Amino acid sequence: MGIVVPLRGRKPLHVANSTPASLTSNPTWRELKEGLQERSLQSIGVELTRRVLLEAMEQEADELCGGEKGRHLKSERNASRHGNAPCSVPYGSARMKLSRPRLRSNGKEVLLSTYIAARDGGFPLEAVLKTCLDGASQRRYPETARRLQETGSNGFHHYSKSTINRRFVAAADKVRKTLQTRQLDGRRFLALYIDGTVEQGHHIISVLGLTEDGEKMILGLREGSSESSEVCQELFTNLLSRGLDVSRGFLAVIDGGKGLASALRSTFGHKAILQRCRAHKTRNVLEKVPECERDHLKRYLQRAWSETDPRQAKRLLELTARNLEARGRRRAARSLREGLSDTLACNFLGLPSDCDLTRSLVTTNPIESLNGYVADRARRVCRWRSGRMFLRWTAISMAEAEASFSRIDNSVGLHNLKTALEKRATLLKAAA
Repeated sequence: MGIVVPLRGRKPLHVANSTPASLTSNPTWRELKEGLQERSLQSIGVELTRRVLLEAMEQEADELCGGEKGRHLKSERNASRHGNAPCSVPYGSARMKLSRPRLRSNGKEVLLSTYIAARDGGFPLEAVLKTCLDGASQRRYPETARRLQETGSNGFHHYSKSTINRRFVAAADKVRKTLQTRQLDGRRFLALYIDGTVEQGHHIISVLGLTEDGEKMILGLREGSSESSEVCQELFTNLLSRGLDVSRGFLAVIDGGKGLASALRSTFGHKAILQRCRAHKTRNVLEKVPECERDHLKRYLQRAWSETDPRQAKRLLELTARNLEARGRRRAARSLREGLSDTLACNFLGLPSDCDLTRSLVTTNPIESLNGYVADRARRVCRWRSGRMFLRWTAISMAEAEASFSRIDNSVGLHNLKTALEKRATLLKAAA
């Protein structure tokens, strides 16, 4: 509910450029219509906001002083007037300059509750965050706000670019902290997509989780390279401390970083099933053969991975590697054999190759798309001053993307994955 404060008197309204207007403080609909022909409704709203706030402070001052100035009732007087003091209160992305009544009681100043409420209204941090994410420059944010709010008159002053930057950093750090500390217990994650991104030498590792209900969720972020097993292990340890349940196993989809694979095995042991990204593997192998041979080789790889029997799939891949060696493509053969078994994790779990969910589980495309979204949102950042800055931008971009994630509508595929993981966990427990 809003508070309606009656305005006393019918003084002419002065707009931002201090030009007298025919509109009064209590306009009729005809006066309002005529006023809108000369200026925008927003400019009229700015001045009416100022008048309402000034009138509200005067009314509160009258009540505390026992009545209007010169008509005080001593029996109801709790304070006395002590002139006026300049002040300012938040108004969108600017500050509105006002002159508030000063009151004193027992030798101490009494602040009006109306003024306190307006003063503590706060700066719109969310607006700054979203505006900058949409590509607005922090340097030009004050000028943009001045134009959009029509607060360019002498009755306002605007935040400096340094203040905007500090507020942006504070809001972004709040989002980052939420992503890095929120609890993960109570959810069953079937798959984790793990990948790194880099900008101007600064590395960030991120984890995207897939729940048994088909929902996607950002699980964690860490500054550092996926080639560093220590950094990766710190990230995974943090996930466990926040309640990540891995007791029934999960599929870890990775791009092949050695440090990342090592950290997964040392942290989760047999509970983590590593699935190497087939798109990365294909690209790495094809880069090492002449262009005229690439289409043929790509078909052989896809045929092998589409085999239902994982042992047959592995034999086909080994045969492809031997054929490459026989033709003198030793570098391509070595690249194919490196981590070959990890490209067949979904085959060993018995997941059908023609399922849409399986196709999304054998590549890191979901999290790479997320990294691409981060790159798009931060495209206007020319200089990354530190890894902390890159982490901050990554967090707010991913948080924004997460809000628009669509649920995977493939209950059969999710059930098959869950059943396969639980069957494997049961067999491992019985063998222990």
